[in-house]
Amino acid sequence: KTPDSAVITLGFASVYWLLADIPGNGIVPIETGDPITRALNAVYYSIIIGTTTGLGDIAPHGVSRLFTAIQAILSFILLAMFVAKFAARKQEKVLNDIHQISFDSSFHSIRNGLYVARKDIDTVIVLVLEHGAVSEKGWMNLRAALRQIQIFSKHIPDFYRKTAKTHAFDIDREMLLIDSLGRTLFRLVEALDLFRRRDKAFLEEKRVEREFMSLIRTVENMSLHEEQKTLDPENHEAFQEILNSTAELRAYFVASK
Repeated sequence: KTPDSAVITLGFASVYWLLADIPGNGIVPIETGDPITRALNAVYYSIIIGTTTGLGDIAPHGVSRLFTAIQAILSFILLAMFVAKFAARKQEKVLNDIHQISFDSSFHSIRNGLYVARKDIDTVIVLVLEHGAVSEKGWMNLRAALRQIQIFSKHIPDFYRKTAKTHAFDIDREMLLIDSLGRTLFRLVEALDLFRRRDKAFLEEKRVEREFMSLIRTVENMSLHEEQKTLDPENHEAFQEILNSTAELRAYFVASK
């Protein structure tokens, strides 16, 4: 803990006041005058030395010069420590603000990215319902959606790391994040069931199957239920439902073999 500057100033003032009783070792004109005047001069001298404003109209002699040098060095160190601490706090605040902005941006990007992926899946579903099959462009859109879900899902565990605890990741945001991922995967379950019933070519689309299996592994490897408990029990149950949906997706492929 940094010593209080007022205590140091009064402490050195007491030393200067005591040295006034030793001829040739005090400070002039503190060696003259009544005790109260000498005490006030000692405090005044200690203040101007402690604030590094100069010697002024009082000059040290003898041993008092040594204490003057010590106080001047100590005061300079304390001043430097104060400036450094002040600057560090400002820098820390700026860094925290930057981290918070980045944190918020990541949160919204994940939700928006999953929303876009759901819209792409819906587009493919409409094609199947209207034409009874998925075109090559439709398969490309589906693969892109699956890859996008993987990319954004990998960032979800970042919100549970210790570095995120200082930021605004609360129960409500957790619910929104888990809900967004859950609705996206449930939409995939619906799409997969539709593809299997309407388009037999789906069973031969190995590129889509690889993306599906990769996505399933990505979600299962989050392991939030083991590595980091969710913030709220209801959210924990919602995440368990997400894991169940991946098991359902995997079951579709196993049944198709």
